[in-house]
Amino acid sequence: MKNLFKTALAFFVLAGSATFTPAQAATGYLVSQEFSGGYLICNYRVPGYSGLVSVKLQPGRTCPSTWNF
Repeated sequence: MKNLFKTALAFFVLAGSATFTPAQAATGYLVSQEFSGGYLICNYRVPGYSGLVSVKLQPGRTCPSTWNF
């Protein structure tokens, strides 16, 4: 009986964890851009995040006005 209970409990724990969904993607809005070490650094503000998020791009590219994280 104990093994049946443990098996059922393990099933419900695993079934519950299978319904977990990752956080939704957030959109960042371009705040500034700069060159550093030969790369273009794009700084984005993401709503709900306290700070800037930086993206390093290859030379010759431009910073898009929004970036999905």
